[in-house]
Amino acid sequence: MSSDEGETVHRGSYLLYPDDVSSDTMWPKDTDLAVLVLNEPIPQHNHELFSSMWERATHRICIDGGANQLYDFARSLIPHAIVGDLDSLLPHVKSYYNDRNCVVQKYDDQDSTDFMKGLAYLDSKLEHQSNNCVTVVFGGLGGRLDHTLHTLK
Repeated sequence: MSSDEGETVHRGSYLLYPDDVSSDTMWPKDTDLAVLVLNEPIPQHNHELFSSMWERATHRICIDGGANQLYDFARSLIPHAIVGDLDSLLPHVKSYYNDRNCVVQKYDDQDSTDFMKGLAYLDSKLEHQSNNCVTVVFGGLGGRLDHTLHTLK
């Protein structure tokens, strides 16, 4: 099942496709891949799938408490950035990733969700690139109802 909004990978994840990339191509070698992790547990049964996408990803971003989820899932996987208002980021997780040269970008704006802040951060990284970017979102569905509804919007 695919659409412009996305394709289900597991209960809490989906893919966001740019308009000119079809789902049957997944992510061609000339297409960037961004993996965004939101604040929902990453199922251990998806370890191989998640790890292969993570390794392939050009942009690895944890959205606020998503860094806690990545830390619990596999400490060896280090994001390029953690973004959001950082109200859910545990201090020891922040310290762990800081020590590994991960960018921690705090946004104080309370008029947007952390997911929106993460997408804005990704957009800022992509604005001078000519490649398409497929975005894989883990944990976007199935958590807090207000976050799920906003994700679907």
